Amino acid sequence: MRPDYAACTFEMGRAFQQHAQDCVKSQSFRISNKPFCDYLVNRTLHTLHHTTQNRKPVQFHTGSGDNDINLLHLNPAYLQPLIEEYSNVSFVLLHSAYPYTREAGYLAMAFDNVYLDVGEVFPMLSQDGQASVVRQALELVPYSKLLWSTDGHFFPESFWLANKQFREVLAQVS
Repeated sequence: MRPDYAACTFEMGRAFQQHAQDCVKSQSFRISNKPFCDYLVNRTLHTLHHTTQNRKPVQFHTGSGDNDINLLHLNPAYLQPLIEEYSNVSFVLLHSAYPYTREAGYLAMAFDNVYLDVGEVFPMLSQDGQASVVRQALELVPYSKLLWSTDGHFFPESFWLANKQFREVLAQVS
């Protein structure tokens, strides 16, 4: 993704028109057009970067969870140009960036405005996988920048199970 706001703006008009036509035809309104996504992300980050009050963090889905994500483009290292360009914006990398936890950990360690959330690996991965993710995150990420969420959905039990498993793994790892 390019932090080049002007180039993204130029491409946005054509991308938006095509996206709107595709949405109407398919009755699906998920934004999947890259130039349009780039424009929206850059515009949002640009606005937040120049905001002085009530600044909000931006969460990026950087890990497992959806089957329509290209694994080759999932590495959060692709976000580094944006992180550098928009240093006044807090970036939260969700889902431990699994399977790229170390790369996300590096970003959280190297940049003041990056945080790593290790949610969703509980209960999605095996206990060994969960422990591996937590170990990898703790290799680099300062405790003050390591976040956790259940990412529970569908069933209330998933919230309980994620909490239980996280506590067990954290006790095992620390």
